Amino acid sequence: MNEFNNLAALIVEPQAGMRGSIHTMLNLCGITKVDHAVSASTAIRPLRTKVSDLILCEYDLAEGQDGQQFLEDLRHHKIIPLSTIFFMVTAERSYQRVVSAAELTPTDYLLKPFTADALSERVVRALERRAVFMPVYHLMDQGDLARAIKECETGETASAKFAVDFMRLRAELYVTIGRPEQAQPLYEKIISIKAVAWAKLGLAKTLFMQEHFQEAEELLGALISESSRFLDAYDWLAKTQEAIGKLHEAKTVLGNAVSISPHTVRRLRKLGEVAMEAGDADTAEHSFQQVVSKARYSEFRDPEDHVRLVKSLVVKGDTEQAAAVIRDMSRSLSASVKTPVCRAFSSAIVHEATGNADLAVQHLNEAVEACRDIQGLSNDLKISIAKSCLDNQLEQEASEVMLEVMNNADARTLGKAVK
Repeated sequence: MNEFNNLAALIVEPQAGMRGSIHTMLNLCGITKVDHAVSASTAIRPLRTKVSDLILCEYDLAEGQDGQQFLEDLRHHKIIPLSTIFFMVTAERSYQRVVSAAELTPTDYLLKPFTADALSERVVRALERRAVFMPVYHLMDQGDLARAIKECETGETASAKFAVDFMRLRAELYVTIGRPEQAQPLYEKIISIKAVAWAKLGLAKTLFMQEHFQEAEELLGALISESSRFLDAYDWLAKTQEAIGKLHEAKTVLGNAVSISPHTVRRLRKLGEVAMEAGDADTAEHSFQQVVSKARYSEFRDPEDHVRLVKSLVVKGDTEQAAAVIRDMSRSLSASVKTPVCRAFSSAIVHEATGNADLAVQHLNEAVEACRDIQGLSNDLKISIAKSCLDNQLEQEASEVMLEVMNNADARTLGKAVK
């Protein structure tokens, strides 16, 4: 078909035979610009430099990360534009498990086996949908979310076929700009039309943002009971419980989610953070060890994970292992601009724990110096550095770091900083 001629496609499939089969089907549809990747990690690199109109991704990627987690990484790190069509390829026996377990959904699902005609039909349908939503996507890409919301309102009226999709996108935009009270009735309306899990999660988010924590907790608990594999609901339930001080309950909820899906680095990291806050250094250390291990060959490695692991080891009294983690960070993450800050701060933590106050102060000064003009450091790391500076009578240095936090933090982060 002529409309397929200029489409660029990427196949993410570990099996060579299946890659070849899908490639042939795409060619039969008229799509000739086709790239291949055998895993999520090998797909990330070309996607950073080259836009693909269509991604066909196998759900079972056989490398720890599955297709759903890959899609979440692509969206979370804004590696692909909203206009990219993402097809999840899966066996029929696992379809129900896949489709019921995520807030971020692909454009469509392709159930194996499928034919070139079936693929062509799905691509036509996806292109039709993309054309309808493209004006909103353009406005979102430009950062004009107020006009994007108005465009969604127009779309709801003009296109009955996609009215619920426009309502969902409008609600998500209201959440993005911090107006949950306007998103709430939209989610409630969608639930009245069809009580889908993602709409209930969206409603719970609006309740959380309005600090109706008990209602949010009840709704999320019920949602997990209904859809035990809806992992985003676990994340938000834990977040809600953390906000009201139920740290042990939040740790349990995250632990349950990790037992269902043990390869999601962001969730493992959060489990470690909550466990540390709850005083469970063993669980924290195990979680952070997993984070460092699973991210070792990832495009999204972060030296801050080594800092978290060092902290948990120091709390357990294992300063020798903590020092080994610092050496690993220095060696394996030498190219990261964040490493000098993380290495210096981690060293300060270890020296403070072993009673080397002078060396601790020296490394804290190095960390503060390295913080200057570095983009991408988390506010949590900066707050930790500032607190350590205060503990070591480096008040001017602490003030400098906290000023940077205050210029970039929301109210919840600032509340955390003054504890």
